[in-house]
Amino acid sequence: MPSSGLTATSGIGSSWTNPNNVANTTLASQSITHGNETIATLQGSGFGFAIPAGATINGIVASYQRRIQNISYLTVNQVSVYLMKAGTSVPATLTTGSTSWTATQSTDTVGTSTSLWGTTWLYSDINNSGFGLYVYTDITNTASLASYTAYLGDYQITVYYTLGGAKYVTTCTCT
Repeated sequence: MPSSGLTATSGIGSSWTNPNNVANTTLASQSITHGNETIATLQGSGFGFAIPAGATINGIVASYQRRIQNISYLTVNQVSVYLMKAGTSVPATLTTGSTSWTATQSTDTVGTSTSLWGTTWLYSDINNSGFGLYVYTDITNTASLASYTAYLGDYQITVYYTLGGAKYVTTCTCT
C-alpha cells in the first residue's frame, strides 16, 4: 500500500523534473541537452511499511519504470539501483539495472526473495520513513541540436519476511 508520507528527491547530478512522480506511472522526467552526458539520481522513501516487531527480513525486491523519448539519440550508459536504510544508500549496489531503455514504458525488477542487498535488515529498518529506493542513471544525448527526455519512477518494493515460522510477503506499490 502506498504511504501518504512518500517523499521523492533528486540526489546528485542534474535534477529530475517532478521528482514526486516517482510515486506514479506519470514518471519523473530528465531533459538531456544535445551533446551532453547527464548523471542524475532519483530517490523515493517513506513507503509506510508496517512489518511486525520480531520479524526476520529474508529478502527485498525493488522495481521501477523507465523509458526514453528517442532511442536513436539517448544512450543509457549505466543504471545502479540501491536501497536506502534510514535515508542513506546501503553500501553495496545489488545490481545494475537495464541499460536497454526504449520509448515504451517498461519495468525493471532487481533483488530476490532471499536478497538482502549486501547488508542486514531489521523490521524497524523497513518501517523507517527513510527506507526507500535510490536509482542512479548516466545517460548521454548524442543529438547535435535537440534535447530529449528520459523518464523514471513508479517505484515499488516487496519485502519477504518470516515471523513465528510463517512466511509473509508485503508490497508497497506507489501508484
